[in-house]
Order: sequence, then C-alpha cells, then structure tokens
Amino acid sequence: MKYLPCLILFFSLSLHSIAQKTKKPVKRKGKVTVKAPAASQTALDAHLLQPRQAFAYDLVKGSLGKTDPQDADKNYYDTYTLSLNEGEELRLEAATDWYRIAIALESPDKQVQTRKDTDEFPGFSIQKLSYKVPATGTYQLKVSSTDPNSAGEYIIRKFLLPATLVLPNEQADFCERVNFLLAQHQDHFEQIKGKKTKTDKKAGITDHYQTAFAFLPGKPSEILFETEQEKTKYQTILGEFTTREQARQLHQQYVSQLKSCLSGWEPDELSGEKFEQFGVSSYTDFMSLTLKEVGKKKFQVILGLD
Repeated sequence: MKYLPCLILFFSLSLHSIAQKTKKPVKRKGKVTVKAPAASQTALDAHLLQPRQAFAYDLVKGSLGKTDPQDADKNYYDTYTLSLNEGEELRLEAATDWYRIAIALESPDKQVQTRKDTDEFPGFSIQKLSYKVPATGTYQLKVSSTDPNSAGEYIIRKFLLPATLVLPNEQADFCERVNFLLAQHQDHFEQIKGKKTKTDKKAGITDHYQTAFAFLPGKPSEILFETEQEKTKYQTILGEFTTREQARQLHQQYVSQLKSCLSGWEPDELSGEKFEQFGVSSYTDFMSLTLKEVGKKKFQVILGLD
C-alpha cells in the first residue's frame, strides 16, 4: 500500500461534476492537515477498548493508487484488521475528496456490511458505518473507490464504544473529553441525550434536552435539536464572568487547547460586537468556542459541537 507521511485533505462543497479518475477536484478553501500514525494493515487496531474505558479512538490516513491491488471492477483497495469484542459498538467514518469512497466490513463468519456512494460525485465523499459487534474476533475492513482506476488520499476515523455507556472520569483531560463528544456525535448524541426540558420558538423551533455528560463537572450542559435544519448540537457553558476581559482570557485558553487537540482541522474565526467565536471543522463536525455577551455585565464562554 502506498502511504504519504502526512495527511492533506480538505473537501470542496461546491456542487460540480468531474471525472472520477486521478484528477484532483477544485477545493473550496484552505486545507485540513491531520497528523496520523503511519498506516499499515493493523493501524486501526492501535488502541483497543479497555475495561471501564469511555471510548477508544484511532485515526489513519491512507492512499489508493497503482501500487495497490484491484478488485474485479478495477477498483484499488486497502485492507485493515480490526480486533473487536462482542457487545462493543464500532463507529467508522471514511472520507476523501478524490473519488467516491466505499467501505466493507467483513466479520469472522464472512458476513459483510457495505457502504458506498451511488450518487454523482460532488467533489467529496464520506461513508459512515455504525456496527454492534456480534462476536469477538478478527474483522477485516476494505476501503476502496467505487470508480475504476481512481486514486488519491483518504482518511478513516474509528471509535470503539463499550456495550454500556461509560462517561469520562472527572480527571479526564480536555482532549479526551473532546474526542468522547466526537464519538457520541456520530449518532446525534442519542446515548447521552436525556429528557426534553423546553422548546424555544424565538428564533426557529429548538428543543432542549438534558445530557448525561457534563463537559466540565458542575457546568450547565445540554443537547439542542433545531427542527428547521434538523441539526443536533451539544452545548456547554465553560465559564461566566462580569467583564469581557475575564471571559476573553478563558476563551483564549480553551482556543489554544482546542487547536492542540484537533490539529489540522480547518479553522474559522468570527468577531462581532456581541460575540467572538473560534471554530474548527472536519468533514462532518464543527466545534466552536464562543465568547458571548448575554446580559449587563454578563459574559459567557460556550463550547458547542454540531
């Protein structure tokens, strides 16, 4: 398999149709550079889920090309080995901006779960798979294109969750909490979403829910569902202050930590009279840190993931 020493991937969101060969599509803006371990057949098995662990996470960057094998349809492919235990939940996300991507997970008894693009290529491709592991054993993941002779880079994110929800302990660091949220985001926070508390109709209909996970112990956290956009968001207040300068100091502290945790994600900054926001985005996630004036001498630092 052919792999590059670092990952440079970013997606175009423009709706255009281009050839599914080796020509790289036009990019929207910027770039996403993710530092990932050297890819190998066992690269997605680097972190196994341990007892009472909230999640396990692996990130792998690979590349399809002429040095890789081809299937009967002349699609290049890579394979990865996964060691999985009965009851665990596997969450996979494969993405590329070079071709339409396909993934196939084969169980020890040769049952195959497949996900692939069938629509016209819009300039990027993402496939997700959520899988409840039926039996302990060695599984094989095949990553390929759906178009003959297509080559280019891809990225795979793998989360493993325990059979019963486990929350990060109070000593978990900032990055561990961030990655736990990313794992929960893949099913729209269903595992940590509690009962509805209210419905806000001031700016579109937004339902508010309790959450089993407080990002910081004792700090208000909730899950929001915006009905108009059908979007689910996790939101928590990291701090509240009487002056903007106090809030700005905490905001900058967390911005620095977020940059470190999600190095290479596409950054985005907004600044206005009532708020300042720093955000980072990947293929399907957007995490933000917002400094917001919410009343007279009342400034909040808010973390959000949608």
